[in-house]
Amino acid sequence: MKNIILIFLSLIFLVNVNSCSSESNKFHPDLMDEMHVCHENSNYDSTTILSALVGTYDWRYVRVAMSSYESDEDYNGWMLQLNNDGSFELNQNDTNTVLGNWFIEKSLASFQINTQPTIESVWGEILICDSYLMFFNSPLDGPDHLYQKR
Repeated sequence: MKNIILIFLSLIFLVNVNSCSSESNKFHPDLMDEMHVCHENSNYDSTTILSALVGTYDWRYVRVAMSSYESDEDYNGWMLQLNNDGSFELNQNDTNTVLGNWFIEKSLASFQINTQPTIESVWGEILICDSYLMFFNSPLDGPDHLYQKR
């Protein structure tokens, strides 16, 4: 009888954990859709966006418009640190760390980050809203990546 109760409680726990993670992932696409308006209302220029970008971010979500070659599991645990001196660190879930330099540059609609060496998860237009940073690359058929500032 104790084993049955233990199994039942374990199943309830697993269902709750999975439903929480599903709810979290449902939130991110909605947030990404709202990022454009929120970012435009902030009226960033080259100076204010630079200071807004400096900080440490945790990767949250990827959205791919035309294909499904990426998965959340590929990026879980990634941490991006953008330093004021133009250096960066990308920790890829403690399996690899990329160090380099970054700067912002004007793009067609706003700004984008250029990194040396290249980091694919930061390609695209920069959109900032509250503690979220999105790299909007879907107009070029690339993935949109969402990070959250710590």
